[in-house]
Amino acid sequence: MSIFPTTILLATDGSRKAQLAATTAADLAQRTNSELHVATVGAGANQLPPWLPNYPAPFEDALREQRRQAE
Repeated sequence: MSIFPTTILLATDGSRKAQLAATTAADLAQRTNSELHVATVGAGANQLPPWLPNYPAPFEDALREQRRQAE
């Protein structure tokens, strides 16, 4: 049994600090032969842009754009 993790989860919002965490997590995963799983986060419900109307179609478009940027 190893003292190293077998799975590492990285949550990122794309910020500068998150980029440092991503580099560190990728390096750790490589050195310990661990799987690296990445979860991206965007603006919370209380942080949605003011121009976004409260009905599904534009929300889905905004969500799709956030996913595209995260990739």
